[in-house]
Amino acid sequence: MKAIKNVLSVLMLLLVSLMVVTSAGALVIDKDDELPIVVNEVRFNDNELTEDAVVDSFDRNQKVDVVVRFTAAQDISDLELEVSLRGYDQKDKIIDSSSSTMNVKANTKKTQSFELNLPYKLDKGEYTLFVNFYTKQGSFTQKYLLNMDAESHAMVITDVLFSPSNTVQAGRSILTTVRVRNIGEKDDDKGLKVTVDVPGLGISASDYVEELNDDESTLSEELWLLVPKCSKAGTYDAYVTVTYRDGDEKVTTSRQITVLESGDCPTSTKTEEKTVLTVGSTTQDVVKGTAGAIYPITLTNAGKESKTYVVSVDGYSSWAKVSVSPSNVVVLNGGESKTAYVYVTSLETANAGQQMFSVTVTSGSETLKQFAMTANIMPGQQKTDNWASVKRGLEVGLIVLVVLLVILGLIIAFNKLRGNDEEKEDEEGQTYY
Repeated sequence: MKAIKNVLSVLMLLLVSLMVVTSAGALVIDKDDELPIVVNEVRFNDNELTEDAVVDSFDRNQKVDVVVRFTAAQDISDLELEVSLRGYDQKDKIIDSSSSTMNVKANTKKTQSFELNLPYKLDKGEYTLFVNFYTKQGSFTQKYLLNMDAESHAMVITDVLFSPSNTVQAGRSILTTVRVRNIGEKDDDKGLKVTVDVPGLGISASDYVEELNDDESTLSEELWLLVPKCSKAGTYDAYVTVTYRDGDEKVTTSRQITVLESGDCPTSTKTEEKTVLTVGSTTQDVVKGTAGAIYPITLTNAGKESKTYVVSVDGYSSWAKVSVSPSNVVVLNGGESKTAYVYVTSLETANAGQQMFSVTVTSGSETLKQFAMTANIMPGQQKTDNWASVKRGLEVGLIVLVVLLVILGLIIAFNKLRGNDEEKEDEEGQTYY
């Protein structure tokens, strides 16, 4: 019995010794005991957070800085920090940012900075910011309440689409549409302006959106960009800007487009030197219900040999009818010049405002020039007004016709009377033998 007691005593002594050794090297984190980590300060976008207060008025769709300052009460190995915002969009989604692992000496103050990207889909209301400390032996968390507010006026660009793609050959066109969402609390009825600009190519295009209600999206009209024919191949930055509130505020994003070298550019230089193309005004008013507008293009063959040119028009089918007179095929002898007239007539269904189309002049397989034309569609007069004008013209014409007939009758009568007088004189002076 005494031997059994001795064995139990030895086992108990070993167990106590093991617990002492283990506790000496472990990081024990218990909020009720003295913490090995003391959080000195947490700042959210320069606002100091406390556990018993709510920080108000931070906005969605932005990047926020979180700074954590803490002190270790003892040496800590492989410490990792994480800040996270949880529970947006009715799901347990997490917005977080983590540090790399670090070793911290006892009584040493450390500062760690984080950046959180807040999505525009965040709902208005309260959120919890978690500041987590992780080690191999345990973890420790501090929680802070934040109140997300929504701006009165705010826009976000949710998508940018290039057609047919973001790769285009020099000398051809690329169409861009932009999706915009109103994430503010109020409607924007002062109009939005959507602009796509490619500074490296010197081209840009704009479109206006009249109104966009809160929490609604809209897609801009197709913005037509013509890449200059001999542009250098490469990747170019395309900047998309949406201005609102009469231009006082704006939001900008960027995309990239790739330009491929035009195969016609090097070989067409010689032809361009021998062909002179002159175009009149590239922007004209086109009034609905009228004959439209005329865009003259003069072609001069400065060479010695005869050449055949083709004038083609693209980008008008949805809003206009177009014809080329006297023909879209022009044959020029050496030194000869001719003018081709592009007639543009607006469809009744066309939207008022500026419409773009292109005129391309080719000779054989070579593209000599592509012109970007603009038609300013304007509403015409009502049909009743046109008929009134026609009726008035007919009345005036009828009056003029009656006057002419009266004058003609007087002339005929006068000539007849004069003829009778001459016959009488001849009879009186006639001598008979």
